[in-house]
Amino acid sequence: MGYSITDYILENVPKDFWQKEHFVKEWGEKAYPIPNWEDVDFAVISEYAGADGFRMYNTGGVEVEVGEFLYALTRILRPKRILETGTHLGISDLYFALALKTNNVGNLTTIEFNPPFCLMAQALFEQLDLTDVIELVCDNAEKWDPDGVQFDLVFLDTEPNLRYNEMRRFWPNIAPGGIILIHDLHPHLGLARESFGRTEATSFGDFREKIGDLIKEHELQTMSFPTPRGLTMFQKASDDFGHTAYLKGKI
Repeated sequence: MGYSITDYILENVPKDFWQKEHFVKEWGEKAYPIPNWEDVDFAVISEYAGADGFRMYNTGGVEVEVGEFLYALTRILRPKRILETGTHLGISDLYFALALKTNNVGNLTTIEFNPPFCLMAQALFEQLDLTDVIELVCDNAEKWDPDGVQFDLVFLDTEPNLRYNEMRRFWPNIAPGGIILIHDLHPHLGLARESFGRTEATSFGDFREKIGDLIKEHELQTMSFPTPRGLTMFQKASDDFGHTAYLKGKI
């Protein structure tokens, strides 16, 4: 196996980065809201969902393989603007931002409501010298005003029950042809899910009530990836798409 973007991240973030002592040393009393994780190293471990071959950072965030997919997708799409909801500790943002830096174009806005997580994510962005391409907004996504900005790529990763609402809220701000990714979402789109050997209701809600009209009217296309926690990709229709014109009877 060759050198990967994950290898680069692990080489450039100290193992003790998540430990509270690290933040106290850097920030003093400002660090007190930080969770008490003295024994947690910044490292990659096997994915909790138990899927063979998948990995994750030991504090959560996207699966490593999903992060590498986000990096590759950003390299291919070359988006000028990316929006993420649910920063958490900033793992997915690293992959987006490192691709933006390599592309030498574009920036990322990421929104997190939890102040300690904002502090920890910001520190991680500074560690990897990514603050010039990342705008971290410490607020609730439902309150944040995008002010007419058009996003080419949107990654929704807040609480599951909010993600369809966020798609509708930001729909006017998604550029035609724009890509929307919802993490933790399997092909059934939330009507049911199988988790650790049992079938149970999901907190995503009924997609038909939230985005069903967009799918039915061919304004939104969808595909899913077989990742352990789920990853579903949507694309907003564009007049440039021949298949969209055909489905709508325009050609």
